[in-house]
Amino acid sequence: MKLPRGVSADRVIRALGRLGYKVIRQKGSHVRLRHDGPPAHAIAVPQHNPLKTGTLHGILSEVAEKRSITIEFIADLLHYFRAPPVPDSWLIIPPVGVSKPPSATIAVPEI
Repeated sequence: MKLPRGVSADRVIRALGRLGYKVIRQKGSHVRLRHDGPPAHAIAVPQHNPLKTGTLHGILSEVAEKRSITIEFIADLLHYFRAPPVPDSWLIIPPVGVSKPPSATIAVPEI
């Protein structure tokens, strides 16, 4: 199975949260997560964007072994937590020949 590319640490942390892992601490650029079990298990996830493929594979392999699930199942969770695409209406593209985008007012919808 080919692992997804361009996966951020936040996406991995959210997917592991669905499996019962909780963030217990962060030191520097590494977030430590723990699953109370059984069996109890702790793992560190580096806060990199994106995670290297080998790092992602190591994290998923360890979690899959400890939780008795497949890597494919966790990879499917990663697809579930993918960020939605940004609508074109959110992008401000300046007209050709204009160095700065025109100032825009933001309309706040009434609730």
